[in-house]
Amino acid sequence: MEESSPIPPSLSGQPDLFALDLKVESFSTNHPSGLKSYFKGRVLKWVVDRKSLTVDAMRFQAAYAGVIASMTDKSEWPEVDLGFKVHPPVQTKNVPGRPRKVRIRGWMEPMRRTVKCKRCK
Repeated sequence: MEESSPIPPSLSGQPDLFALDLKVESFSTNHPSGLKSYFKGRVLKWVVDRKSLTVDAMRFQAAYAGVIASMTDKSEWPEVDLGFKVHPPVQTKNVPGRPRKVRIRGWMEPMRRTVKCKRCK
């Protein structure tokens, strides 16, 4: 990231703003409508507020400043009393949708033969 290009005239009276020219190596976006746009080697011009950039950097540093120790097994999990018992979801016999036409055969079962009429033999 390099600080360059003067601030646009409409923002020049505001000392907390600065402009950035970012050269993008590769970047792609997916739009909800299904359109994809790719940026490669383009220069994007952004106007950034110094205060928000500082706050974002401080939040990032605070979030990742400490060391998070890994848990080796379930015995290290904290005991939590929810006040009620959590049960797994109830499995129903019938699944939604149309039943399968052909069941899935095991790999040891012989394949069905195709039926041919007497004349086509």
